[in-house]
Amino acid sequence: MCVSTLQKDLPSIDRTRVKKILVGCHHGIGDVVMILPVLERLHHYFINAQMDVFIGNPAEKELIRLLGYGCRCYSFNVKEESGFALLSLIKKMRRERYDLAIDLGWSPRRYDVWLFHLAGCKKIISGGNTGRFGKRYIGFEDKRNEHRVVRNMQCLTALGIPAQPIRFPVLNIPEQVSACMKRKFLSSCAGKQMVGICVGTGDFFYRKGLKKHRYDAKQWGYEKFCGLAGELARSGAQIILFGGEKEKRELDGRSITFAADAINTIGTTSMTETMALLNACDLVIGGDTGLLHCAAALNKKILAVFGPTDPNIIGPVTPLCRVIQKQRDCIPCYRLSATRETIECRRRLCLEEISVREVAEEAKRMLE
Repeated sequence: MCVSTLQKDLPSIDRTRVKKILVGCHHGIGDVVMILPVLERLHHYFINAQMDVFIGNPAEKELIRLLGYGCRCYSFNVKEESGFALLSLIKKMRRERYDLAIDLGWSPRRYDVWLFHLAGCKKIISGGNTGRFGKRYIGFEDKRNEHRVVRNMQCLTALGIPAQPIRFPVLNIPEQVSACMKRKFLSSCAGKQMVGICVGTGDFFYRKGLKKHRYDAKQWGYEKFCGLAGELARSGAQIILFGGEKEKRELDGRSITFAADAINTIGTTSMTETMALLNACDLVIGGDTGLLHCAAALNKKILAVFGPTDPNIIGPVTPLCRVIQKQRDCIPCYRLSATRETIECRRRLCLEEISVREVAEEAKRMLE
């Protein structure tokens, strides 16, 4: 994929005068992975500038560190942190006096743009068309029907950076971490094909009255992942289970037993350790989850199970990915964010109709 042509009247920025850059992607792990090609281009274009990143979760800092660019990270979890924490964050940003801020969060209400404005950033680049911040704001064309990575790359044109094919930067996983993970988890797996199964997906929250409700709209189901793990283990594959604290809490309250020899890392490894284990896999399987984007950045084979979301917009960017998704008139009901249709749909037939056998057979073909 290549970056689309943008409108020709965008102003350019003198890169010799840019000393500090702040890039915002205030969402999940997958969204952070999808800005990595932009960070790679910015790093090489503004070679002498300090580049920092604003993210939504402290765990994502490890992903940014793997780039080796020396980026500092700010994090703010809108689901858990208070308004006082946000004010403290804005004060920290103001002290840095950023020359340029780039909003890649794609919030429908432009929350990150407002934050960068309050933080005193001299120039703010964001998709869409708004003049509410005057000369400080530079908008670029936002083509919502294109993949998120392509949309992210469009900001580069506003900076005078030539369009190029999308390329993920090398993630520098420390050799000592890879060696430690091999000793701890993979010492008895020689000769086996390694299949990583990402059992969770990110949820979203919505308000009903004064209460917040969380909903796993993209989840295929732990029971189905359990059946898939068993099916592939019986065919001779070594299963590695991936997930975070959320998945660990939910599985602790259920009587689900995965394949006896499956390596269970759910909620027990850091982001860097997870990346090292993903890098050891021959195939990575999961729903619409950030770890599939991590696998894409590592150039791994991927089998993705999609339901209400559109893989052409937010799927892993790699020719090594195959997607299983049913054709239904209601897909995609979950577009840039959850819609009323997503919230009101409780059966999720788009995912229920995808069988364990269907996914297992496709996985075996990819392992041949």
